[in-house]
Amino acid sequence: MGGRTSMTSLTKISPLSFILILLHSHHHPATATATTTIYEILPIFGLPGGLFPDSVKNYTFSIEDGTFAVELEKQQPCYVQLEDYMVCYDELISGTLKIGSITNLEGVRVKWLMIWLKVDEIKVDLPPNDNIYLQFGLVNKKLDVNQFRTIHSCTYQDKLMFKRQGRTTSSSSS
Repeated sequence: MGGRTSMTSLTKISPLSFILILLHSHHHPATATATTTIYEILPIFGLPGGLFPDSVKNYTFSIEDGTFAVELEKQQPCYVQLEDYMVCYDELISGTLKIGSITNLEGVRVKWLMIWLKVDEIKVDLPPNDNIYLQFGLVNKKLDVNQFRTIHSCTYQDKLMFKRQGRTTSSSSS
C-alpha cells in the first residue's frame, strides 16, 4: 500500500502548483520536458502514472492548453498485456490532458472482442476511486485502476509474431 499512499499524495498537488513548478524549472514555459517525467505529470492530473509504457523517449506538454505528445523509443508499435485487454501504443501518442482525463487521444488502441479499436478518451472518477474508464467508439469500459499504477514494459510485434510462429512450427513439425 506504500505505492498507493505516494500516489495519493501526488494527486493532492494542485495543477496550479504543478504549473508554477514547471515554469520555475524549465527554460521554455509552455513545454515540460527534461526534469519532470510524463509518469510524474499524470498523477498531478488525477491519473495513474502507468498509462504509458516504460519506453517513453521524449515528450512535450503544453501548460497553456494541456496538449501533449509522447514519443516512444522504437519506431514500431508497443504492446502491453493488461488483465483483460491487450493495449497497442503507436510510436507517437498525443492528446489533451485535463483533470481526471485524457481527451483527443491518438496513438492508443485496445483489442476488444478480437478487434483493434482506437481509444478516444481515458477518464477516472473524481474524487479518485478504484476505477478507470477507456472510451473506444461507443464503448466505455470500466477497469481496475490498479492495472495502470505500474509502468509496463513493451512487447513488440516481431516478438509476438515469433511466439506465435514458434507455437505453430513446433506443433506442425514432427
